[in-house]
Amino acid sequence: MKANGGWHRAATPRRARLLKLALAAVALILAAACGAPAAPVTDPGRPNLDAVVVSMDYGVPDGPEVYSIGYTYANASGNRYFSGTGGLGTDELSSASVRFEVSGFVDIPMWLTAAIHPDGGAVWVVTGVDGKSVAFRTGLYGEGAGHILIDFPLETFSLSPPILVIGKSGQVGLTTTRAVDGLDTLLPGARIEFIEDGAGNGNLRITRGDRSSTISVRNAPDATFMIGSDSTLYSYVISTDRYPHGAIGDQNEWGAVTAIPVADGAGASLLLLNDDDVFEGLYPILADFDGDGVEEIIGTVSNRTGGARLIVIENGKTGMRIAAESEPIGTAFRWTHQVAVAPFGPNGEMELATIRTPHIGGVAEFYRLSDRKLERVASLSGGYSSHVNGSRNLDMAVAGDFDGDGNVELLVPSRNRLSLVALRRSGESAEEVWELWLGSPLATNLAGVVLPDGSDGRIILGAVTRDGELLIWQ
Repeated sequence: MKANGGWHRAATPRRARLLKLALAAVALILAAACGAPAAPVTDPGRPNLDAVVVSMDYGVPDGPEVYSIGYTYANASGNRYFSGTGGLGTDELSSASVRFEVSGFVDIPMWLTAAIHPDGGAVWVVTGVDGKSVAFRTGLYGEGAGHILIDFPLETFSLSPPILVIGKSGQVGLTTTRAVDGLDTLLPGARIEFIEDGAGNGNLRITRGDRSSTISVRNAPDATFMIGSDSTLYSYVISTDRYPHGAIGDQNEWGAVTAIPVADGAGASLLLLNDDDVFEGLYPILADFDGDGVEEIIGTVSNRTGGARLIVIENGKTGMRIAAESEPIGTAFRWTHQVAVAPFGPNGEMELATIRTPHIGGVAEFYRLSDRKLERVASLSGGYSSHVNGSRNLDMAVAGDFDGDGNVELLVPSRNRLSLVALRRSGESAEEVWELWLGSPLATNLAGVVLPDGSDGRIILGAVTRDGELLIWQ
């Protein structure tokens, strides 16, 4: 059924209960620069409750003091999939339950990060292209909102996405995997320093006990380290201009991927592509695609002959090797955006969701790993726009059971990015099942947290629009 511009289903009793709690608790408050609460911003028909201004302190906590972490790409592995269940797509929760005006603090929003606060609820940080950030806090059902301003220099997040770190005492901090102590914060069990030279290359110094090792990493200037479940670091390396597509910020891509063990002290391994190929992206996805308990590395590889294709890499005792790949697009300078590996299949089969040519047509495609091949099992030509041409923001689409019906949806922006469209696998095809209207084009990645609420956890989703509004679906 379609109502009020979006596809909806009737709410379950659990959703109705959550709705009543949310409506009874929502208080959207901004604190003015002087510290006095500003007028709350509320949706029509929602209660305007008294302000609850929540104080937050800025500061990146030391590794052992970290309570929670939030990534623009959902997980440390780069796999944009949220476990848990949500309440989106119903008549009652189709519009954002919480809204913040951020335009007075951040002129041009670019990034959104979110993480769980130790006192409950979540912290949301909007970061602009100029490095300025503002943090908001919401309670378990949207109640209680305050903000703090965070000021950074321009270059801090112009090349690498910010990572939100919440301390056990509630302090709020931002870092990156390329910061000197960024990986040390994200991996508290190890001592790691990334020492970058003027060209963006550098040395990764890893200390285990009283022993240290230094590994040269050629990942200038904008590759981001992904972190495996065993603390192995993965990064694209060896910058090259042999495929000057320029879809992701500049005309330099990558000639190899490296795996750097942190926990056991083993040496780094390298998978070098053929001379015509490049990794076209800023980081791979790590996911246990074949269900053997070991993560694979998934990347997009492109060349001047066939354009983009998808590859799956295994990292074993003898190093990395290509285990499977898809057919190429067939035309040079046509990109495929890998989004997430999740149980999209009608019976919960693991599939890789991608958007082929997100800048010129946007076709959603789903792939399965079968007999060491990546086979496309479904596609939907809907004009989906999961990436802005030339942007380093690769995180505008996510996966999860956002409506709580037991099926995983791919949530992706529409062609004009004025709405988020939920796609679900069905039989041998895919279909649009509901839509969230934003009111203004999407400006940032999609961010979320999974709050403790029942056995599965509850997915909370957020986005920032071009007109400077932070929307949160509780």
